[in-house]
Amino acid sequence: MKIGALYHDVTRVEADLLVAPLWSDDRPPRGVAGFADWHLCGFLSRLMIDGRLHGAAGETTLIAVQGRLLAPRLLLLGCGRHDAPFDTEAGAAHAGRAAAVAGDLKISSVAIEVPVSETRAGLRSLVTRIGDAFAGVLPPNEGEVQVLAGSEEECERWRAAIRDAFPRGTARGRGPALPRR
Repeated sequence: MKIGALYHDVTRVEADLLVAPLWSDDRPPRGVAGFADWHLCGFLSRLMIDGRLHGAAGETTLIAVQGRLLAPRLLLLGCGRHDAPFDTEAGAAHAGRAAAVAGDLKISSVAIEVPVSETRAGLRSLVTRIGDAFAGVLPPNEGEVQVLAGSEEECERWRAAIRDAFPRGTARGRGPALPRR
């Protein structure tokens, strides 16, 4: 399984599943959910106005985007109020919920927004936990997880954490370096 970080417009992200957090007190939605709402012509906003989508903690909504994004499916994971802490533990739980749905859908690639502000060590720990969450559900040699960043700086922080968690030449970032040929 491969894991990486991207900073792109959601219309350019190629994955089987696009995963975004949805906050109960964000109207209109922000981040990846906000960009997706824009490209879906306000569909998510209409679901919220109709009371069919809330962003409550634990809420899970899967939407077929019908060609409006490169990813054919959008998974919205309710995270509750935006003022609630979204730390490494919450990020790992968020990834775990996304991995469970990805496993049910039997897909091979996921692009996920995990909006945490952590230290490099905290992000490294989170990257390891994201990798562990998806390792059991994505195909071993074909699976791919891309963490979506909100800025170039954030993307570089994620990439550094990925390098720290999975150094080149090691198996899953643990153990001795593999011999070079």
